[in-house]
Amino acid sequence: MKHLLGFLIALTFSASAFAQDADLKIIGINDLHAAVQNFPKFAYLVDSIRKANPDKEVLVMSAGDNRTGNPVNDAHAEPNLPIIEMMNAVGFNVSSMGNHECDHSVESFVNTINKSQCTYVVANMHPADSVKMHVQPFKLFEHQGVRIGVIGIVQINNMGIPDCHPSKVEGIRFSDPLKALDKYKWLRDQCDVYISLNHMGLENDTLIADNHPEIDLMICGHSHDIVPGIIRNGVMICQAKRDVKYFNEIDIKVRGGKVVEKKSKLIDIRATKNFDKKLQAMLDKFSDNPLLNRVICQATKPFAEKQELGCMMADAQRAIAGADISIVNAGGVRYEEKEAGKIIVNDVYRLDPFGNELYTVELTGNELKALLEELPTTDEYGPCYVSGFQYTTTADFKNADYKVKKMLTEDGKKFNMAKKYKVALNSYVYSTNKTVSSREFTNHYITTADALIKYLEGQSAVDYNGAHRVTIVGGNHR
Repeated sequence: MKHLLGFLIALTFSASAFAQDADLKIIGINDLHAAVQNFPKFAYLVDSIRKANPDKEVLVMSAGDNRTGNPVNDAHAEPNLPIIEMMNAVGFNVSSMGNHECDHSVESFVNTINKSQCTYVVANMHPADSVKMHVQPFKLFEHQGVRIGVIGIVQINNMGIPDCHPSKVEGIRFSDPLKALDKYKWLRDQCDVYISLNHMGLENDTLIADNHPEIDLMICGHSHDIVPGIIRNGVMICQAKRDVKYFNEIDIKVRGGKVVEKKSKLIDIRATKNFDKKLQAMLDKFSDNPLLNRVICQATKPFAEKQELGCMMADAQRAIAGADISIVNAGGVRYEEKEAGKIIVNDVYRLDPFGNELYTVELTGNELKALLEELPTTDEYGPCYVSGFQYTTTADFKNADYKVKKMLTEDGKKFNMAKKYKVALNSYVYSTNKTVSSREFTNHYITTADALIKYLEGQSAVDYNGAHRVTIVGGNHR
């Protein structure tokens, strides 16, 4: 099959048998997370680049996680429609898959693919025929006789799936992304320019560059780093943080069918005062949602750090579930600070966009300690936030080593490790951690975001300034 596909590709490019020259411009972006509010400026900048380079092929590429993180998109009547239409308006050519693409459902991702004008490439994703998902391992372009191959890969965790709720990817099998790159290594011989869209995280991207020097350019995502075009083992690595704040403008010069030069510069989207009027009109239409703008509470002081927000979320879970204690995975807290003043529905859905349900389980203090040590290795964002107790832990993020050193009650007394506690947590934490995933649980049939809304509606005002329930010592952590 591999050789047949290679033969067909060769036929496709038979008219380009002679090596050609061309100048290419690539717009590389990643982890959009449905930040539609920045699209009018992004669209203006992309259009300006196209107008300034009429003789160049300008290709717009995403390294995945196009959705999840903005209620304007995620809570739309047709989930994800705003980002689909805005990406189409900008003119995206190709995208890989991120670990959040199926956050709503597999069916929603299928709908996204069907309505998108860009092609989704994922070499290590294998949907069942019944899913009817139109993805392909790679995409081929041609400009002035120069052949451009684009492959995509997405990370998988120790459960063999991307970092998402297991129920959200039922019917899809994922294989090792590094082995997928090995499998399609022959594609290099069919292309003059070989590009990989990696939703893998920077540490894995450097490993890929060390082992795959045949790749000319990697547009990367998942770890939300800023990488303005570094060269490693001959491979250019680019990443542009998240939320449509930046993109990499990449120039590739091809002479005689060989890449002879590649340059990249990081563009700050927010720095421009100009915007695309058509995209602004689309944004205004999608943002006109009074349900999202409803005020539910007041914050008397600002939230200055992520833990303060995490403590509020944990308190809400504990209160609504009627639990003794509560835990919130650090990766479930999606922004780090918030000014004092109004808290609106939109704020809550941005803070907790995943639609996880509120569960409770019974754990002894020792079992809770085991969960506190396991959870950061599956969530990969560091120690979790809590309600009903406090604890001290080491946090060696690099080596995924977390050890709880001390657990105390809320008022600083010794924590009873033998006692059984009713513990509130979200369905993602339950499903992805062995300490709890086989236990009986109670489903409270409310999402954790809606639980937070209900909790805040019952408060006249909140003040979490200085809330500090987890102390991290030693090691290194985010």
